[in-house]
Amino acid sequence: MRQALALARWIGAGRRQVTARKVLRKADVPAAGAAIGIAVPASLRTMADVPSLHRPWRVAVATGLLSVSGGWVTSGAALESWPPGDEDLLDGWLAGLTAVCAAESYPQDEDSVRLLVLAMLTALTANGPARRPGGLWERVHTTLHALCEAHGLEFWGPLHAASRYWEADDDQLSVSLTDL
Repeated sequence: MRQALALARWIGAGRRQVTARKVLRKADVPAAGAAIGIAVPASLRTMADVPSLHRPWRVAVATGLLSVSGGWVTSGAALESWPPGDEDLLDGWLAGLTAVCAAESYPQDEDSVRLLVLAMLTALTANGPARRPGGLWERVHTTLHALCEAHGLEFWGPLHAASRYWEADDDQLSVSLTDL
């Protein structure tokens, strides 16, 4: 939410052109990255290829901090009344989480990242994160497998989505997934 808010403030009273896929043009990506404090690759195909920028973008659009229409992005109505009350903030967080999960899920398995986030939240609430190497990842993996089995789902799709976090230590894994 913090980075989504920073993107909306970066747009401010102005507007920026977006692509047909409703993301910033490549020319605006470095400035957007700087606005939220992330480095972006010098060469990229689309803003969507930079998850650390695409995720807050999706959150900002889903929560109404940004409004995309007619080929342009402007600040949204939610920015005018920021900060919202607790209930609206939670609703916005859930809308942002849903938008990010939908954007990162695989077309053949739309629930892959949603299952990963559910496994992560479940692992985090099960007596707090383990402090041994691989402890949290091991619990996320085990929980993800159990969720798939309980719902009769293939495990390979969610596991493939989870693989982008495989190298992370427990603290990085917590931040990566809970900042969605």
